[in-house]
Parts: sequence; structure tokens; C-alpha cells
Amino acid sequence: MTKLRTKLSVWLAVLLLALPKLAAAQGPPAPAGGGAVANLPALTSCAIAGEYVFTGVTVAAPGQQVGGTITFTSPSCGASGTATLSVQIAAAGAAPILYSTTFPFLITGTTVNIGGVLTAEMTGITGSIVTAMGISGSTAGLRIAGTLTARELPAGPDGATGAVGNTGPVGATGATGPAGTAGVVGASGAQGPSGQTGSTGVSGATGPSGATGATGAPMRQTAPRWTIPATAAEEKNPLPVNAATLAGGKRLYDQKCQNCHGAAGKGDGPDADTKYADTMDLTQAARAARNSDGQVFYKIWNGRLNPKMPAQSADMTRDQVWAVVAYVQSLRQK
Repeated sequence: MTKLRTKLSVWLAVLLLALPKLAAAQGPPAPAGGGAVANLPALTSCAIAGEYVFTGVTVAAPGQQVGGTITFTSPSCGASGTATLSVQIAAAGAAPILYSTTFPFLITGTTVNIGGVLTAEMTGITGSIVTAMGISGSTAGLRIAGTLTARELPAGPDGATGAVGNTGPVGATGATGPAGTAGVVGASGAQGPSGQTGSTGVSGATGPSGATGATGAPMRQTAPRWTIPATAAEEKNPLPVNAATLAGGKRLYDQKCQNCHGAAGKGDGPDADTKYADTMDLTQAARAARNSDGQVFYKIWNGRLNPKMPAQSADMTRDQVWAVVAYVQSLRQK
């Protein structure tokens, strides 16, 4: 059983590291689930906003089941948003392995590209809401295929009937559903993200509890100075610099960087050290020559003690740091 868990963990690591390069070389993986709905019009991200139940298998080893949820968040009803995956992979007789992360997604026509890792194709729609999708993702040694089915919340009970009279009082409003439970604290590292807030019941229904936050990665020590490999200047961003990548990078920048570097990257955030305001300004074109993609990546990844810049290697994946690099470099080009 230990060997099987180790093998599944290795496959998950290979999936995360290899998919961006494979997507660029091979194009997005073919959709599962039997094809798209005929004559379905191009949709906005609001058409898939919400939680979907994910069921499937690993194609290379059909005995391994994949299950969980994928929640799509659409802040502006455009073509892009974020997709939060919380799935498990398990073989018969083995303990399941939990995989939880967040990717940007981009809709093109009726196809959803989830962070260059998974591709979903619309297979069912009711009105303007997508109710089902076929989903798949590939690596050289592992392919996941399955279906997404929209989860519907039950309607709450009607309010109480008003008393009989000339003008009876209005029935009482149903109670609001409780908030979702908070995410657990990551072991020996950064705190996992809070669980999603439970949805408010319709007309009084109790909303479901939020999903538990993922366990944090081990904390890395911040170096006294910049720790940048000699080859960093030659490293290029492996992610495509498109709307989905920039949107995901901005969200991470707002969470991790804005307090010091400021909302517009001018080095004027509430926690900024005024003695180093000039070096904290990310918009200066004159600094572009000594801040290539690779050099900016390792500054974010390793951090330094003075002037203080926390290392993000314990809080973000490499792909998430590359997304922040793409967004930061876009500020310097304005």
C-alpha cells in the first residue's frame, strides 16, 4: 500500500510539472464525456460559476478512481476566472490521496482551459447555465478523464402563513444558513486557506459547510540577501502570457505583494519601508535590464531579510510564482 501511495504521489507531481510544457507542445487534451452539445453558443464564465461534482478514472490504470469537486468562480462574467480543485485519487484497497489547488480558467467558445492542466467541454445546458461537462488532462504517463455535474442546492421551506384577518401579517422569513467551517491550519508551515463560506439557503434553507483548507507546505528560511542562480537571467517564463495568466497573477499579487509594493506596484503599500521606496517601485522601466523573468522569479521564491521581502516558496507553487512574474513584468511595461 505504501508503494502505491508513493507512486500516486509521484504521478501527481509529474502532472503539475509537465502539463504546461505538454500543453504548449501538444495543444489542449481532448474532452471526455461524449462530445459537446450541438450548436451551443459561446458562453461567459457566469454560465459555469458554482460547484461541480467530479467523477472519473486514471485512464492508464482504470482501477484508480478520481472523485471530488471543482468550484468555478467568476468575478465579472467574462471569459476568465478561477477554478478550485478538491479531488481524491484512490485504488482498490489503498488510502485515497487528496489533491487541492486553484488555477485560472479561460473559456473559448464552449471549451474551458483550466490552467493549461485540464480541458472541459460543455455537454449539457439548461437555459444559460451549463449543467454538465466532459473533462480530461494528460501527461506522458498519466491521463485523467471524467465528468463534471453541476450541484444544485435544495430550495428552503416557505415562510409561515400569515394569521387570518382583514390584512393578515406576512409570513416569517426562513433562517439564514450558517457560515462554512474554517480551513485547518497547515502542519509545520503556512496556514492553509480558509474553507469556502457555505451558501445561504434559498428562502430559509441551511447552506452547506465550506470545504476544508489544504495543508500548508513546509516553511522555508528567508535568506539574508538575494539568492539567485547564475543562469537565472536566461530563464524564461514557461507560462503563456495571456489574459488568464495575468488575471491569476494579479489575484496572487493582491494577496501576497500589495501591502508592501502597493496596488499599482509603485512601492507605496501600507507596509512599505520608506527608506527603500525607490527600489520597491516595480513600474520603473530603467530596472528592466536587471530584472529578467528568471531573476524576478528567484527574488519572489527565495526572498531576503534586508530590505525585508518574505520568501513565497512555502505559500505558492512554482507555476503560481511564474504567474505573479508575468503580472509584475506587465506593470513595468506600462
